[in-house]
Amino acid sequence: MDELAWALDQRFAGQGIFGKDAVSPTLACLDNEPELWNSTHEEVQGTVPGSSGDVIQRTIALATALKVQFPDIQVFGPVHYGFMGLWNFQTDASLGGDTWFTDKYLQAMKAAEEAYGRRLLDVYDFHWYSESHGSGRVVNLSGPDLSDADVQAIVQSPRSLWDPTFTDDSDWISHDVLHGPIRILDRLQQKIDAGYPGTRIAITEYENGGWNHIAGTIAQADDLGIFGSRGVFAATFWPPGGSYDDALAGFRACRGFDGADAMFGDTSIPATSSDARR
Repeated sequence: MDELAWALDQRFAGQGIFGKDAVSPTLACLDNEPELWNSTHEEVQGTVPGSSGDVIQRTIALATALKVQFPDIQVFGPVHYGFMGLWNFQTDASLGGDTWFTDKYLQAMKAAEEAYGRRLLDVYDFHWYSESHGSGRVVNLSGPDLSDADVQAIVQSPRSLWDPTFTDDSDWISHDVLHGPIRILDRLQQKIDAGYPGTRIAITEYENGGWNHIAGTIAQADDLGIFGSRGVFAATFWPPGGSYDDALAGFRACRGFDGADAMFGDTSIPATSSDARR
């Protein structure tokens, strides 16, 4: 993989899009949903789940190789598929409870920086597909006609990112694992502050459903506001199959809402509400 990065740098030399010539930062995600490699990349991993320690060592080795060749490259990792990746790397019996894989990973990457002499992990990266349910899981509620319960499930689902008062009994993470509010961004920030300060956060896949209903517009616009208020470094919407015009309208509310170049203002003003549901 480090040879591939070198080849990309050679291929696009002088074009400002990679490595030392990049106009904008070059971002490298290491890797993609490693907890699932035994099912998604069986030809590499085999059928036995990979160990959390092995993924950490692979991350350190490749991040070091990349930073040697491209000192300014921004390394993202470990790009979890969802909550169980953060919590116990899907199957690691030594993790879970109060000690997550996140804690182990951050501590290891901090130690690797101390050994190497510079930061190897820049951004902690994970995927977040809401587990909230109405008549079905919200990411599967795609039609233009939704019940009131479906609308509320979609609109309220972004609160799992931050709200310390939001316990969603339809969400197995809140109900069965944490037994309380998920507030995943704040939990993760606390772990970063304790284990590896200065690491940023990315959500490189996310969805909230409501693709063809204004509920999806509201949820997407809310996501963007939450990402901004919590200082998320990068976030990428994962487009579902079929149409999703109403979800895209959540982006247009902030940029290009006039069909041209109108955009949300660049001044941030703190605001609080006594009713987070609204």
